[in-house]
Amino acid sequence: MSSVLGVPLVAVVGDFAGWRFPFLVIGVALFMATILLFFMVPHQHSLRADLDLGKRLRRIAAFPLTWHMAGSNLMARITWGVMATFFPAFLQMTYGLGTAGVALPVSVVALWTTSAPLLEGKKGGRTRRLPITAALLLAAAVLGLGIFHLGWGVWFSVFTAGFFMLLIVPLTTILMILVAETGGASRGTMSGIISGSNWVGTALGAAIGGLLVAQAGYGALSFLLPGTVLRSGLLLMALMVNERAVARARQHFSTSGGSENETATAGP
Repeated sequence: MSSVLGVPLVAVVGDFAGWRFPFLVIGVALFMATILLFFMVPHQHSLRADLDLGKRLRRIAAFPLTWHMAGSNLMARITWGVMATFFPAFLQMTYGLGTAGVALPVSVVALWTTSAPLLEGKKGGRTRRLPITAALLLAAAVLGLGIFHLGWGVWFSVFTAGFFMLLIVPLTTILMILVAETGGASRGTMSGIISGSNWVGTALGAAIGGLLVAQAGYGALSFLLPGTVLRSGLLLMALMVNERAVARARQHFSTSGGSENETATAGP
């Protein structure tokens, strides 16, 4: 919802007050959030535990399940980074929209993006959730070919982009559900790996997309999107067919005291 409301607000403010003023608005909003968190989050902890992050990471790194999930999510988030960074500018450069003019189209795409995890959560408990999610990713690869390449009008680009986001975003929701079911005592560390892949993928998408736009124009993004989404879908399919590894990881993580010897011998 922050995307649905915030993006058009910043676009309108930037159009009427200049590009510097939205940064001031965002800075004030972040400062207020910091103040709220300072007073809302408890400062006293009744329990203290030593955090051996290295041991926890080694424990979950022993399983292909971890890397299949993180790799698939990383690839999907690269496309997220491309869309979030370059789609508004593409609308401006291709269709001549002003800063305020992109507010409504971008908010429509953000609405589709926001709806995706809510819809996916409804079927998160189904037995065929991984095949369905993989099929969505493969379908998204077809849409990714046309977002920055066809240029058949503003709303064609908007609805193609929105449908594309609707197909790729559910992956993260399904992976978080899988982590909750499989991770046992290590689900917090595994969730951190998935969250980290979110932001690394988004940053890579912006960086790689920037190089492609600078060297070859926006049309080059139409090859980056399907390529990364296909890799994401293939990694997820590898996770689907490797049921023994998933079962082994579930059994291992369900015990809170998995030893170092168990971890060392629990590879693929």
